[in-house]
Amino acid sequence: MADSRDMMGKRWGVHAKRHRKASPTVRNSNPGSHDRMVPRRPTYQNADYNAVALARDCHPAEYALMLGRHDFDEAIANGERNREAIQLILNWCGNAKVVCDARGMLAMHTGLPIGHHHIQCDFADNGGTSSFYEVSDVALDFHDRNCVGCGHRKPMRLPNISKFLAARERRRELRAAEAARAEAANAAALAARDETRRRLKERLSPIGQTLVDDIALFDRDASEENLQRLMASARMAPEHFTGDLQAYILDVCETERWLDGPALEILETLGTDSVRLAAVAAKALAAGTHRALAARVLLPLVEHLSPDDAQASVHGAIDLAEPDHRDFLARGRTRDPALLRRLYEMHQDAVDQAIGLLLSSGETWPAESAGRGVGALLPDHPAAADRHARSLIATYVRARLLVRDFDELHGDLYAVRSAVVAAFDVRPATVDALLQDYIGVTGSDFTKRVHDLYARSLRTGHDDRLSPESERARISFRRLIWATTGPFDQGIMENAVEAFRGHTRDLVPLAAAETDAVLGATLLLAERYRELENAPLDAMHPMGRIERNNDLGCYRSLMKALTRLAAEAALADMALLPKLDGFLTAIPEGHELLRSIAIETFSAIADDAAGLATYLPHLYRAMVGPSSLERAGAAAAIGKLGNTALGNLPTLVFEAFVPLLHDNFVIVHKYAARALRSSLLPDELRMRALWALLDLIRHYRTQSDEDNFVMECVRTLAGSADAFGKDSGAIRRWLIGVCMDVEPIYLQSDIRSIVHTLGTEANFARLVIRLLPHMVDRYNNSDRAQELVMGLSPSAIAAHSAEFEAVGLELAKTDQWVTLVVVDALARSGATAAAARVARARIDGFEDNPSNRIARLFGEKVELAFALEAAVEADEYGGVAEVSTRWNDIEEELKARRDEQRERDSRAARTLPD
Repeated sequence: MADSRDMMGKRWGVHAKRHRKASPTVRNSNPGSHDRMVPRRPTYQNADYNAVALARDCHPAEYALMLGRHDFDEAIANGERNREAIQLILNWCGNAKVVCDARGMLAMHTGLPIGHHHIQCDFADNGGTSSFYEVSDVALDFHDRNCVGCGHRKPMRLPNISKFLAARERRRELRAAEAARAEAANAAALAARDETRRRLKERLSPIGQTLVDDIALFDRDASEENLQRLMASARMAPEHFTGDLQAYILDVCETERWLDGPALEILETLGTDSVRLAAVAAKALAAGTHRALAARVLLPLVEHLSPDDAQASVHGAIDLAEPDHRDFLARGRTRDPALLRRLYEMHQDAVDQAIGLLLSSGETWPAESAGRGVGALLPDHPAAADRHARSLIATYVRARLLVRDFDELHGDLYAVRSAVVAAFDVRPATVDALLQDYIGVTGSDFTKRVHDLYARSLRTGHDDRLSPESERARISFRRLIWATTGPFDQGIMENAVEAFRGHTRDLVPLAAAETDAVLGATLLLAERYRELENAPLDAMHPMGRIERNNDLGCYRSLMKALTRLAAEAALADMALLPKLDGFLTAIPEGHELLRSIAIETFSAIADDAAGLATYLPHLYRAMVGPSSLERAGAAAAIGKLGNTALGNLPTLVFEAFVPLLHDNFVIVHKYAARALRSSLLPDELRMRALWALLDLIRHYRTQSDEDNFVMECVRTLAGSADAFGKDSGAIRRWLIGVCMDVEPIYLQSDIRSIVHTLGTEANFARLVIRLLPHMVDRYNNSDRAQELVMGLSPSAIAAHSAEFEAVGLELAKTDQWVTLVVVDALARSGATAAAARVARARIDGFEDNPSNRIARLFGEKVELAFALEAAVEADEYGGVAEVSTRWNDIEEELKARRDEQRERDSRAARTLPD
């Protein structure tokens, strides 16, 4: 009954356990430096991609899909740079320690320090460290925050991070020189423009000269104030924008971009030469300056454009027609396809040529722009599909060959794919024929991408609906279904599973029309499954068994998806019920898995009376039959039945269900136990089921690797503990004892659900105490720890105060936040002496050095709170004054520390532009 995801979960679960045991750093003791991290000796050979993939127990192609060769190469390069940088940091100062913040699989297999790191030093403030992917950036940031003016540095050897400091200084010098050259060039250009304006003013009236002065002022300072002054002059004195002045503005806009905004506004108002204005607007649009304004000016002037200017305008028009959703600045921008469509009407050849050039550029971004352009044109100009469908399909299907920077992991030509789907809508037969040209001829990867297009053609957005009359949908539905029945192809199977397993509301009418095809394909898939299951394994292929299990999982997932789709179609059209009945009857012997899947997924029709009448005989036969797979499928089906169906079931079915909890086959009683959580058994049978569940817990609590299932059973039984009457308290306490034996990783994920059913018991506090040491991490589990402890009553905490103190003292060695939760709990329960001891231990857990000074001060404030309470209770007013004085001293020191930290941060902030 497990699907491919279960198989992958088991596969990677092994790696997860292995990786948890791996040490994140390698430590070494050197003269003058203790407990310092040094880089591991690399275990890879020349950063070999295939070797690392095999070391990770997967095929290189599979590793490529998970990481991507570009990312792999960059990660290896990052690790090599970081290895050098770490050594330079250790050479810089004997007090420095480089700490890895996260360690991925690639870092573990290569031994390279890949990923984010930060530096620790006993003489640096912990609050002033930063984590970066590049250790050289860490070194510069840490140096600027902490090393400037430090008197504790212990130089070790050369070379050191002075290499980074010198390189940064050179970069700053180069930038300063470049800025000086740019400033000189700008000054010379401005002087030349001033000379041109001086000569122009000689031919203008005084008011015209003033207008030129306004333009010059805007040239020097393009502020909003100067812009408004220039625009106001144009509105109030348009007659003074003579031919010479208009010609000057046009001349500027034909070669420079600084005047585009006001020039377009002015020239549009004046109604200047249409040909030159259209050309100027096209240049502004192509340059991306004032794009919306340029499009507005250009729209009525499109017919005056030259073919070259029309072609140059296409990209800007595409961005207005269909903004790139991945561009942060374009998000929320309104679509405006008017200009692009007008360009296509007046200059079709130029637009087609521009789109063709974008598609043939060999780069992702231009190809995506072309896809967005075709998609924007198709609603009004379906003929665009005839011109570009072949190129769009070739670009998408053969992306690995045609697009140099193609990266399926980070950018899979979404706009090109959407354009193909849109073209499929308007030219279904043509596009289908073009796609079929790539089937069986060009290789597995191309076949996968062809079927990805078919799968995408069956999906819609949140607000869209797929019309059952869509020829595109019907063709794609048939192609995708029958493609899965051929020889196994991972790409085809993945696309089919994704298309049919997700939101299928729009596929139901298609499935209703193609029910015979859906059910027939499912029978063929079952046969393929059996052939693959019985095929001999290649002993020479170490990954053979895992790969076969994954392939079998794909078949199971697809059979589930198709039978579920057929059931939903029958639920919408009851005339299809006889076909489902005939399908279940016709499943041949030896295909118990298919019958089990169908029994589970066909449970959807049981909510209707007619559907239940058809389904019930098959369900009951499976429950009492000889096949363990069919019994498991029937148990799963019971758990999926809605309240209406459960209410209509005869008692005979429930009587057959309860023995499944005692079934000798693991798969059967596990599925039955899971179904029990959501099924509504009659009262006379429910107690029998609960006692059977209790027996399962007794058995599995002693088994290894079954903690997850034990917790599932505990959740169900705890929620029904009241059914045991006067024994309910004993049952809850026993379940808490069971949980005490469960691995914390499973207990952590379920603690929130069982706290509502078991949290009223006093010994639940012991469960919380056991979990606390495992809630110390960087993922806000300290907040969850606080929630758990706050949910305990003061009396429960007091009853276990010694255990709380013990765990608090242990936590104080390595943690501060969860320890503080324990301190608060003890204080709340009245165990103030124990709370004070844990608070003291929390302070002692931090070595007394500058790095930990702030943490110790905050810890001392907690300790002072207990001292104040004790002094008040004992009427020792001298003690109160002493506590108050110390409290004020701490506040002053913390303020000074915060001021110092702000100064450190300001130094570091100045280095970021490097």
